[in-house]
Amino acid sequence: MKKIILILIALFFFGISNRVEAQRFWKVNNDGDTLYYNVLSAVIPYSVEITYKGSDYQEFSDEYDSIISIPSTVIYNSITYDVKSIGENAFRVCNNIDSVIIPNSINSIGSCAFSNSSIKSISLPSSVHYIGEWSFRYCFGLTNFYVPSTLTHIDFAALYGCWFMQNINVDANNPNYSSINGVLYNKLGDTLICCPGAKQGAFLVTSNVNYIADLAFCYGNLSAINVDANNTNYSSLDGILYNKIMDTLIACTTQKTGSVIIPTSVSHIYWSSFFQCNQLSSVAIPSSVSSIGDFAFAYCDGLTSINIPNSITQISMGAFYDCPGLTSITIPALVASIGDQAFSYCTGLNEIKLYPEIPPQIVSSTFEGVSDTIPVLVPCNSLTLYQGAEYWSDFTNYDCFVGLDNLLINNLSTKLYPNPASDIVSLEINNTNREVFTLNIYNIMGFIVKTETISKDNNQINVSELNNGIYLILIKSKDLIREQKLVIQR
Repeated sequence: MKKIILILIALFFFGISNRVEAQRFWKVNNDGDTLYYNVLSAVIPYSVEITYKGSDYQEFSDEYDSIISIPSTVIYNSITYDVKSIGENAFRVCNNIDSVIIPNSINSIGSCAFSNSSIKSISLPSSVHYIGEWSFRYCFGLTNFYVPSTLTHIDFAALYGCWFMQNINVDANNPNYSSINGVLYNKLGDTLICCPGAKQGAFLVTSNVNYIADLAFCYGNLSAINVDANNTNYSSLDGILYNKIMDTLIACTTQKTGSVIIPTSVSHIYWSSFFQCNQLSSVAIPSSVSSIGDFAFAYCDGLTSINIPNSITQISMGAFYDCPGLTSITIPALVASIGDQAFSYCTGLNEIKLYPEIPPQIVSSTFEGVSDTIPVLVPCNSLTLYQGAEYWSDFTNYDCFVGLDNLLINNLSTKLYPNPASDIVSLEINNTNREVFTLNIYNIMGFIVKTETISKDNNQINVSELNNGIYLILIKSKDLIREQKLVIQR
């Protein structure tokens, strides 16, 4: 009985496999080019979409050259199919095509259909009503793009990274989209969808714009993004785009050079906001920033230094992907996880310093392309944890540094009062002739929250700005050091 069941299961899956295979075929068009099809409908009305050769779009990426003409119908096994769609990845990474002639039977273009291809021109017939996400991404050969009157939907970042595109023009009768100076907007002109990559100089976001689409300015030639002072949703500083209250940094242009100092009002750096800003050398991130979006600093080739503030608890996916200029990174104590590809291909890294006592969670690709022999510095009391942690154990050159718990405490005598305290505390220092001391106050996570210079005569500390909780005070001079616990309670 068991054998019969197994045979039936095998036949079942064999049948599925055959049916799936039957949904795909190829035909030679009138120009002698072989095109590949997926069946969309095997019943009347029969329809197919254009697809790629092989099991993966990269397998035969140079299958086509020059001009490709798509027929409106194709006959296979005596059935006439309407060619209704250019499927996802159909011409992706086709490095030798110049143009594709699209028939009136086509009504949609799938995601990444022409992404990273060499296509130089394309004319969309009036039958096309949908363009999928990333469909013309990195099509450097496209210099102009025309939106017909019937197009109802352009998906996310469809024209992203078209570096040499000068204008996106829209048929005046299109009810959904409009073009202003070659820039793509919605029909009302209050949503900015895409600024062509070849636009140069400073771009002005007008007062009526209430929404800017993700990646609208990414990978372009603009030197600055300025915002009309009367715009109620956005603002700009030094040519960088922010929301109105400037707590979110949205976009920096790829032509920005030198250093960027992010204002302390910012709490969030938006995803891909510095994507391919490869002329920046450094970015100062304030401790007010609590989150950095995915791929925020990806492909910043010229970035040589970055400070990740102590306020960060998670380093997101691809945050510093392919930043070969970075030579060292310091991971703050609160970071609990570092995302997929966060530091992949940061090939210039020659040191990683980590303050978390518990190894942050990482995956196999977090440091892909980074040498596993570079020095990795961790707290001494956590060394064995890192050496045994998944994927951290791939690094072979560990060293450790002395953390706060390992500092040598001598017989310096101090007295702190009142303790608990609310506003002002006094510190008595005995058993020394030293006159001046540095005092650091650490929170329970090990971050310095206050620094003072004190002496025997000037020994009061204002702690009114500290939140309730337990703190560690470290009093030190050149060769003396002392710990003291402080409780803030109101």
